[in-house]
Formats: sequence, C-alpha cells, structure tokens
Amino acid sequence: MRLTNVLTLVLVVLLFSKCREIENTEVPNVPVNTVINIQTPEYFDLQAVGGWAYTYGGSKGIVVYRNSFDSFSAFDRHATYEPINGCIVEVDSSNIMVQDPCTTSRYLLTDGSVVNGPAAVGLRQYQAYFDGTYLRIYN
Repeated sequence: MRLTNVLTLVLVVLLFSKCREIENTEVPNVPVNTVINIQTPEYFDLQAVGGWAYTYGGSKGIVVYRNSFDSFSAFDRHATYEPINGCIVEVDSSNIMVQDPCTTSRYLLTDGSVVNGPAAVGLRQYQAYFDGTYLRIYN
C-alpha cells in the first residue's frame, strides 16, 4: 500500500513537471492577419523568387520567403529553442537560412524546419495567400 502511494506521488510530480516544461517551450500563439503589397519599396525583394522580407505581426515579427511565382512561406521570427528567452531569428548571409542569434539553431527559410539545433521544433508557420499584388498572412 505504501509503495503504491509513493509511486503515485512520483508519477504526479513527473507529470506536472513535464506539463510545465511543455508550457515553457511553445512560441506564443497570437492572432495574425497581415496584408502587404509586394510592389512597395520595403517589400521589393519579394518580387523575385528566392526573395525574403521581414514584416510586422506574430509573436516577434514575421519573415516572408517567396518560393515560386505564386507561392510564399511566412514564419514567426520567435526562436523555438527556449522561447521564453524571446530570441528573434534573422536571415543569414546565405539568404536561405535563418539563425537564432542566442544559440546555434538554424532553420530552413523555405519550410521553417530545423537544420541544426539545439532547437528541435521548426518555426511557427502562417498561411499565405497571394493575389498577384497583395500577400495576406494569417492563421
């Protein structure tokens, strides 16, 4: 009987500590509904395939990448490794990777996946709809 109580207590403690760990590892989920005109000077680089730009919105800003003529990817700039630290990813000199300046974590700009850690979770992705001039980014 006593062993059962001890095991139950250990299980409860482990369960609560795991829940607390999960809470501290998630990028905040915030509403996003941003529209940008890629014809404006600040988004000029988005006019070409492979171009990227930063815009407002999300938890720490959004990075947008043009995959093809009519396809864009949009990711939150909030780093996923220990997001409680609030680190903001930046596009590196390759123009195809983003890096967390607080760690060595790197993510692929085309799909937000982790290229090397310590991050284990990719960047939060938002929906992107392009009508030929305006790009709507939303969740």
